[in-house]
Amino acid sequence: DQRHSPVEGVVHRYPDRALLKVTQLCEVYCRFCFRKEMIGHKGENLSQAELDAAYHYFESHPEVREVILTGGDPMILSNRRLMTIMRRLAEIPHIKVIRIHTRIPILNPERVDRELAEFLKSLRMENGVQILVVIHANHAAEFSESVREAINCLLDHRVMLISQSVMLKGVNDNFKALSELMYTLVDFGIKPYYLHQMDLARGTSHFVVEEARAIALIHELREKVSGICVPHLIQEIPAGEGKKALY
Repeated sequence: DQRHSPVEGVVHRYPDRALLKVTQLCEVYCRFCFRKEMIGHKGENLSQAELDAAYHYFESHPEVREVILTGGDPMILSNRRLMTIMRRLAEIPHIKVIRIHTRIPILNPERVDRELAEFLKSLRMENGVQILVVIHANHAAEFSESVREAINCLLDHRVMLISQSVMLKGVNDNFKALSELMYTLVDFGIKPYYLHQMDLARGTSHFVVEEARAIALIHELREKVSGICVPHLIQEIPAGEGKKALY
């Protein structure tokens, strides 16, 4: 990330979109996280001065039409803080899409409240900005009725939901587990989007699924389940050079 970070918190790797890492905090700390050395420091939210520098950068780069809120988990912020950031981004005329990458609807579904959902809807209706919530889930067992209520709250307010998952050895690296995850996502109203081949981070080798096996599993999914249940299998290129499609 650092190679493509023009100001604190911003990662501008691709021409038309950029990350805004608003916090270094998460609801839980995933053992397979590729940012594990950056995550979990107390007080590690972007300061107002850092946010102002990020807004100025986006205003100065009209090619950026999409901002991806990440971290950390942006939904760990209060409604007031998150809404203030999103409202400011929506004021930039060339920003047409705001994504929120989060695991919180799975881990703490009560955090998804009507105030936030109504705000996300109003941002789209009043500013013409498309809002996507990208939900990180790795196994069908993570989905409870409380999760369904949180997801329905977002869907009822016309928020588009897509998913990202990680291929994890011993967790979802077989056809049964993977197909159940994808079916469950669709059943809950979430479009499967990305399935990440594990990023190579220290202490995560026991989770790594061989690339050939991962590709074979996606091929089997394509043969046996509906196309709407099949995600893109991707992998991050080392040294911060972006993603490549594996299947």
